Amino acid sequence: MTKSDLKMVRGLLTGDPTSRHRAMVLLEAAQAHAKRHAVKTRPARVVKAATKAERRGADTNVRGYVFARAGGRCELCHVYEPGELHHLAPAALRRRFSDETSTAAVCVICHNAWHKGDVETLERSYQLAGAIGAHRLVLDGIRRRVDKITAAQHPGSTRP
Repeated sequence: MTKSDLKMVRGLLTGDPTSRHRAMVLLEAAQAHAKRHAVKTRPARVVKAATKAERRGADTNVRGYVFARAGGRCELCHVYEPGELHHLAPAALRRRFSDETSTAAVCVICHNAWHKGDVETLERSYQLAGAIGAHRLVLDGIRRRVDKITAAQHPGSTRP
């Protein structure tokens, strides 16, 4: 209902009984229209955030499982002893996928190579992620990183 409609309704309410009736009908029609076209809002979802201690406990469980799965060897090069836990998921997905299927026990050399963008190391991490059952979004994130680095190293070429 526009401002001019409201002025008209106010004016009609102060007039004779017929005008008041007409104003009431207009007002009821406007209220019914507003009710039909009201924006529906959902109640806010209440989610209990994990406490630091709960997250630390979960991280310890994942860490123990991943290092046990590695069996004393880096999961990427299989040469050196793993000393670090590496998240295979891109940073934007880490809170969503921070479990044993998106982490790897790696040696310092492979960890540094991964962060420097070594394509061979990234390819091995992609194969590892597929072998340990990582989520499709994690695999896609690794693949996009490989494609981006490859495109930067070889401008003008496209990946088949």
